Amino acid sequence: MKRKVVKHGPSTLIVSLPTNWVKTFGITKGDELEVEEKGTILLVSTQKSKKGGIAEVEITGLDRTSLIFLIRSLYKRGYDEILLHFKKQTLIYHYENKERTILSVIHEELHRLSGLEVIQQNENLCQLKILSEVSYSEFNNVLRRIFLLIIDSLNDLTKAIQTKDQFLLETIEEKHDTITKLLNYCIRVLNKVGYKEYQKTCFVQHILAQLDNLIDVEKNLGRLSLEIKPELSKEGEQFMQNITSSFILFKDLFYKFNNQTIFNIDQLRNKSLNKIKQNSSEFRKKELIILNQFFEISNIIKDLIESRMALEY
Repeated sequence: MKRKVVKHGPSTLIVSLPTNWVKTFGITKGDELEVEEKGTILLVSTQKSKKGGIAEVEITGLDRTSLIFLIRSLYKRGYDEILLHFKKQTLIYHYENKERTILSVIHEELHRLSGLEVIQQNENLCQLKILSEVSYSEFNNVLRRIFLLIIDSLNDLTKAIQTKDQFLLETIEEKHDTITKLLNYCIRVLNKVGYKEYQKTCFVQHILAQLDNLIDVEKNLGRLSLEIKPELSKEGEQFMQNITSSFILFKDLFYKFNNQTIFNIDQLRNKSLNKIKQNSSEFRKKELIILNQFFEISNIIKDLIESRMALEY
């Protein structure tokens, strides 16, 4: 879009702001905007977030997990108010094969969504509203905390599987929920405000989505290990430790990009996989099930590297 430059007074030049942008971010007289010079490009930005609007959804017929994903997706999308209509007050939870009340599922999910609260509920309606809005100012600190928590949970998961520590395995799901809450916050911030380099927002969103996939694999590994109680070989234990080491290297790469770290991650990944292939006939069935899940984490880390490369250039 083009704008004409208008002269105001003896020396001041003025360019008008696009109407849609002003309305989207609620820019008013007296607001401060960031102005950054980049050669022939002049970037104008605001710390204000987009107005989220209201989402109204009929949820009759959904199961427990689908309802959770619906509420979470609307929150991430940036809606400030969500109206959930339903004709039946219960739904099925397939994982446990039992009925749950809709309101109990909603309250369960709200623990993972910062600032979203129930402001009205009755037998056919639940109204949710953002009471405290997210801010970009804490984005980087929260993202760093996410990396550290994932490393802690990977270490705990590996240790718990090796030592058959049932109590530690049971905490993996709690750690998952804590990290999920922080990821939801970050994704909502990106959708409401955008990344500091706006054209790279999609790559940061992809990284956050893949971190979400990674912790889901962790959660499933915790559940699976409690159920099948695998016996691990030394090679299997080493493979799990190498996957954790690979993620630690990726965290380092995220904050300090260099080609050597990429090389080290790929080398460690392939050495670990080759070791597993060489000894595949010696692994028991239950151990292979667990190692296959860790292999999935390895693939996620590989995908994360691609997006991190895109952020660099």
